[in-house]
Amino acid sequence: LGELPKVADEVFLAGFPIGGEEVSLTKGIISRYDVFSLEDNVQSQLLSCQVDAAGNPGNSGGPAIAPADGSVLGIVWGGLLFGNNITYIVPAPIIKHFLKGANSDQYLGFPQLKLNVQFLENPVLRNYYQLPEEKSGVLFKSIDQLNSPFQLGDIILEINGYLLANDGTINYQGLRLSAGHLISEKFLNEQIEVKVWRSGAEVTLQVPIT
Repeated sequence: LGELPKVADEVFLAGFPIGGEEVSLTKGIISRYDVFSLEDNVQSQLLSCQVDAAGNPGNSGGPAIAPADGSVLGIVWGGLLFGNNITYIVPAPIIKHFLKGANSDQYLGFPQLKLNVQFLENPVLRNYYQLPEEKSGVLFKSIDQLNSPFQLGDIILEINGYLLANDGTINYQGLRLSAGHLISEKFLNEQIEVKVWRSGAEVTLQVPIT
């Protein structure tokens, strides 16, 4: 297993598109990254990678390979029916997380933090909560969790050292991603450090992951 490839890195998809007797290799590049649920009815926000190599039925489950060293960069999981050469892979860090969890006594899956937040791109809303101009974040509204350290009106500024933009995204290794990715990196019963703006001051919280 390799590391997280960069956008524009080359990649080969190996598989059996539309059947066939021999393994097929399709060349492409890493196009972009997204964060969303890979399954229906699952709230965990997982990192997904888009490549421009042509993926077809028969590629799913096959590896995406780095041509430089042969390492596996991810596993093909889907594509767009009405898109040209838009294929998605589960990147290596997600696979490593799964394997680490699967090697434990009980596999618990990927964690989630069901935060109900509101974006703060509206300057009037930012002024109402007296958020300084140089700061950014999202407004906490509610959480589906007992004994939460959050309070209504908290503005989430940072998660594990990553600054949140007013649309809830972070700069992650040069990528603009949803902050939900930081939760999925953790394991159940771990904690994340969250900085919030509360009553005119920064407050640091230790938030348990469920």
